[in-house]
Amino acid sequence: MTYGVLGLETGTGVELDVSDREREGGCMVVLWFAWHRPLDQIRDAALIPSVSGLHLMPNSVLSRQVRSALENAPDALPLNDLLSLIGDFVLECSASDEPEVFLFQFEEELQVIHHDVVDYTSLRQMETFVAILYHLRPVLPATSVISWFDVVLRPALREVGMSAQAVNQAKDLIVLALQKTTEAYAQRVIDFRRRLFEFWLLDAFNEASMEDVLEWAELQPEERTKRTLWKQNLGDILLRFSNERPKVRDFYNF
Repeated sequence: MTYGVLGLETGTGVELDVSDREREGGCMVVLWFAWHRPLDQIRDAALIPSVSGLHLMPNSVLSRQVRSALENAPDALPLNDLLSLIGDFVLECSASDEPEVFLFQFEEELQVIHHDVVDYTSLRQMETFVAILYHLRPVLPATSVISWFDVVLRPALREVGMSAQAVNQAKDLIVLALQKTTEAYAQRVIDFRRRLFEFWLLDAFNEASMEDVLEWAELQPEERTKRTLWKQNLGDILLRFSNERPKVRDFYNF
C-alpha cells in the first residue's frame, strides 16, 4: 500500500510503501510538519483515510493552523502560508466525491474556533477570518455565506479600521451569495436579498427621517462613523448586485 508524506511547511512530499498488515484500510496520507527532517524529528504526524485516492488534509490539522493564526501563537504560520493551505484544501475538496462533507466538517470546526478565539475588538482576527472565508469561496455555498453574515461579514462592514482588502473580500462574498441562481436553498438566498435591502432602508441612518436625525444627534462620533460606513458598504453591495440584476423584482426572485 502506498502512503503519501506531505510536508505542509514546504509543500513537498514523498511516497512510502507500507504493507497492508501495518495499516489496514484504504489509501492513507501522512501529514508531516517538517523541513525535510528525519522521521524521528517530525513534530506532528497523522494517518487518515483519503477520499477516492486523494491525499486530503484532515480538517483537524487545518483547524489547528487556523486557531494558531487567530491566537497569534508563536508557531503560527504566516497568513499567506495559511491561506495557501486553505487553497490546497479547496482544490482537494473540489476534486473529491463528497466535497460538501469535508466543507461541513471544516465549517463546524471554524464555528467553534470563532466562538473560542475571535475578539471583535481585534481587527487582525476579523481580517484573518474574512480572508479564510474568502479563500474558501470556490466551495462555499450561498447558505454558508448567509450563516457567516451576522458573526463575521456584517461586523467587518461596520468596522472603521478594517483594511480595504478585508472589506472588499467581505463584499465579494456577499455579492457572490446574492447572485446564486442554482442553489438548492433558493428561498434562503431570496430572504437574504430582502434582508440586505431592508437593512439599507431601515437599519442604516436615513437623513430624511426626523426620528433618525434625533437618534443620530445622541450617538457618539465613533458610532456615527460606523453607521455611515455600514450604509455606504451596503449601498456598494446592492449596486453591484443590481448591475447584474437590474430589475427590482430580482431581489425577491431568480
